Amino acid sequence: MSDEPFNIQEFLIDTTISKSSTSLIKHASKKDKSQYAVKIISQKNPRQRFNNAILHPLIIHPNVAETIDIVETGGFIYQFMPYYEYGDLLHFLRKKELPPHLQIKVCEQLLSAVESLHALGICHRDIKPENILLGKHAVIRLSDFGSASLAFDGNVTGRVGSFEYSSPEAIRSMQPYDGFKSDMWSVGVVFYVIFARRQPFSNINMDFDYQSAINNLDCSMMPKPIEEIVKSLLSIDPNSRPTATECLSSDIFSKNPTQQVDSQNSILAPQNLNRQQNNYNGNFNGTVAARKTKRIRPPLSSIKLHADNKIDANQVISKLSQALEMPINDFKNKIRESDANTEKLLLLLYNRRSFDMANHNFYENSGERIERRRFAQLPEHSNVQLVRKVGHYQTSASSVYSTMHAFLLQKKNFLISTPLSDSPAIILKNGPQEARIGFQVVDGDDGRAMIMLWTNIETVSIMSNILKALDQCFPVQS
Repeated sequence: MSDEPFNIQEFLIDTTISKSSTSLIKHASKKDKSQYAVKIISQKNPRQRFNNAILHPLIIHPNVAETIDIVETGGFIYQFMPYYEYGDLLHFLRKKELPPHLQIKVCEQLLSAVESLHALGICHRDIKPENILLGKHAVIRLSDFGSASLAFDGNVTGRVGSFEYSSPEAIRSMQPYDGFKSDMWSVGVVFYVIFARRQPFSNINMDFDYQSAINNLDCSMMPKPIEEIVKSLLSIDPNSRPTATECLSSDIFSKNPTQQVDSQNSILAPQNLNRQQNNYNGNFNGTVAARKTKRIRPPLSSIKLHADNKIDANQVISKLSQALEMPINDFKNKIRESDANTEKLLLLLYNRRSFDMANHNFYENSGERIERRRFAQLPEHSNVQLVRKVGHYQTSASSVYSTMHAFLLQKKNFLISTPLSDSPAIILKNGPQEARIGFQVVDGDDGRAMIMLWTNIETVSIMSNILKALDQCFPVQS
């Protein structure tokens, strides 16, 4: 991708912040001088697409990086996020040392983020300082969910992430292993880096002698309670590693306890949670669990199809089914199952996100108010005439959206936001000019899908071409 600046919506995308084998992060700004970051991901990797364009944007937590919106082109996905002025934790620690009280604060926030993810059945699988963003007042945000896995039974497979932060079993095992326990090893390595400003292990390979390196680990620079946590997390035996909740029970965090995990935010079956908590037999030198976190979890059957006062359940399920490219009835059947699954998790996250956004609880509690970018909003000028068109088709909304998505992205200069956007839009770039078409695709109670499109008079022809393409693919219903 060229380093030349380019525009998407009101954003000017310019300099490169960082790059990896799977993504590129660039700086973006608006005319009002507000700063953003945009992660650019290839469309060719389905796992990256799911994790970055569907899963991550639905996760709301004070210590998880927020996604403002997602826009897609034929080749790339653009994930817009707030810009964190201190960058990532690795680059910060290369320049300066955190004061002792902020070191502990950062550790506590990381544990809070991991605790929340694990309660939802999400293994991050790439926890490292490069993926921890640092903002004002040492507020951290865990980012980059490209390697994440949903592991409702705890098991994951494959080798992902960086060797320096990966657990021994993640590097060596050819069999499924506990992804939550593997994450906790990574947390232990990050803790060590925060206090020592260097990695505990170097030149790691398949035959690396972890036990010898751990026995000779210098922890003199960290408080005794943190040393005990680090040594417990860096246990060769995964079952000897404490969970995030157990780490947070240490007295060193009790003076400023983090937000407790809401029982409604868990997707793990009770038996899996008990397995995680009960396997750890260590202690932190007899410290009392001053932070008592109670996780009384409702049965998974409590995730139902009902609508609440703020959210139309059928519309939510329709949006999620479109994002997953699956018929709505298949989605409904999945959330009726007794076991945890992807569809149940996404429904839970969407409802939670909608509730938090409606009440501003997340932004007020975190001390921030992030501007919500609504990509589909057209300028509200009294002299702009909007034209609306509607199409009805005897198929599912997911089929209509997928067909429109493929039709548009095979053409140059078109962008489209995902069904999960606050206000989805189609954007036609013509040099510095942009034309916008707002859209909504919904499943009706009668089994038909309806698409609504609206734009100004100058862009009506594009809107008509979209409906014409859909008419050719699906039976038209009056």
